Amino acid sequence: MKIINLGLIVLITFSVACKTHKESPAQNVSKTSAPESSPAITKPEETTGLTQNSGALAQEPNLDLKENLYRLKVNFYSIGSGTENEMMLQLEDFVGTFSAEKKLNVDYEKSGWGKEGETDYCFRLKELDDSQQKEFIIKTKDLLKGAKWVHVYENEPCTHIKKP
Repeated sequence: MKIINLGLIVLITFSVACKTHKESPAQNVSKTSAPESSPAITKPEETTGLTQNSGALAQEPNLDLKENLYRLKVNFYSIGSGTENEMMLQLEDFVGTFSAEKKLNVDYEKSGWGKEGETDYCFRLKELDDSQQKEFIIKTKDLLKGAKWVHVYENEPCTHIKKP
């Protein structure tokens, strides 16, 4: 009986250790644009002049900090049980709907950075005027107010976007 129990423990431990391999954060970075029906994925571009250095942000010499700020950053995180994927889909649908209403594309950069689906959505909102930016931000916050595991930041660098 002890041998069977020991065998089960070893089997369970081995199966947990051999989880499926997921994409690395560098492979999961994409630049997206929300057309009238759904987001389109394009090649990633150089997005930020900030680099991570021992957990602190360091500015590259030729880039102004203001160029590295995003008007809105939505950070979906996890505390051990995965992210709220349904809320991510609702955010993407909202961006598409807002774009269609305004008859323009709201561009954003999406970066997966964690093992449990942690994802950042970073919006520069340069295609919107000031009043449209405020409207977009208010509606985004309203959409996400029921989410438990999300942070919304304004005028912040997008720290998880990796350079190609």
